[in-house]
Amino acid sequence: MDGKSVLLVVHGMGDAAQGSTLRTSVSKLLEAMRLRMRDKKTVRVEGGSDLRKIAKNDPDIRIVILAHSTGNLIVYEALAELRTNSGKLERKKELADTRVQDAASPGAVSMPEAREELKREAAEIGELLELERQTIKSIETWVSIGSVMSLAWSTGVVRESNPKYQRPIPTGEEIKWLNLWTTFDIATGAKLAPPDAAPTIPGPMNLRVNNFGSIALDHSGYWDNIEEVYLLLLEELGGRDKSNDFWRGEPVGKSHKRYPRRSEHEIKDLRSREGILQYSMLLNGLVWMSLPITLVASALDHDIARTIAQAAQLDHIAAFWNLDWFTTATNQPNGMIWWQQIRYFVVTGFGVFALLWGIWYFVMHKIVWNIKISIMRRLRTKDFRNNRPADA
Repeated sequence: MDGKSVLLVVHGMGDAAQGSTLRTSVSKLLEAMRLRMRDKKTVRVEGGSDLRKIAKNDPDIRIVILAHSTGNLIVYEALAELRTNSGKLERKKELADTRVQDAASPGAVSMPEAREELKREAAEIGELLELERQTIKSIETWVSIGSVMSLAWSTGVVRESNPKYQRPIPTGEEIKWLNLWTTFDIATGAKLAPPDAAPTIPGPMNLRVNNFGSIALDHSGYWDNIEEVYLLLLEELGGRDKSNDFWRGEPVGKSHKRYPRRSEHEIKDLRSREGILQYSMLLNGLVWMSLPITLVASALDHDIARTIAQAAQLDHIAAFWNLDWFTTATNQPNGMIWWQQIRYFVVTGFGVFALLWGIWYFVMHKIVWNIKISIMRRLRTKDFRNNRPADA
């Protein structure tokens, strides 16, 4: 994918290998481009590339950074280094220019070779400064998903051992920072708010998204969220062309609390996803409710625990995994001492939960969700083709 826009993907420590993350990003971005009928040659995806190298090779490039989890710490450090280096180089450039002027003044006593050396030093510093400025200018947007920046800012241990995360980054006028978060993300679960510092640390624009409504899936669910992550990335990668007017249109105004700056057609995208998500979240919530209910019921009486285990076929599952003690405890009405009873009802409770969650994951998440979301995306694409601007 060659073009004037680059999506730089930075994965976190808990993600798959960089190559796997890139393949996922490319496939989902391609699907988003198909949805909005964008030319695939206008964007390319990279991972692990040097920001300065990208900006130096093409001064007109537009860079959008997508960072997940701990990858945001890497991005923050890199952006803070750009701002710090720019300030240092500006001061060095001023000093170098002053030396060149002083050496060239009528009353100065200096050899021609020394004056040329001062000019070369000033020129080298100027080139480095221009590269830093060009790199900052080339970075259009930083999109953070599942960010752990709150840990770097609010945790005392992290703050004391990593003061680099207290350094300011380029301002919002220079680089737009969008932070996507979800309530069910165990790594964030809230908006990002930078701490009070001098100089002031620019904060992000927080945008709440809906991944899968599951504590177990939401931290990595951003990678599969085309409607709220990849279509947003496509806009930031230079999607301000006629083919996107159908989605952008005119904002719906202040009357819509959840999406005050979204167009009518963007809201259709998001509401379609939310409509499918509600059923998944409801069933997932019932699965999680089964855990305390089963634990309490099993703890009340051994016969209740045995009945639950037999109904869920846990004795057969335990026999398959050679857990003979569990199979024996299920088949005999009594004979266990207190600690064995505790072990039995705990395993029964978590066993029922794991069984139900596995059924929900494969049936609801892998089959029903994929079918429904695919149908919705095809309908939205058809809607676009029938209503897009004539000159798109």
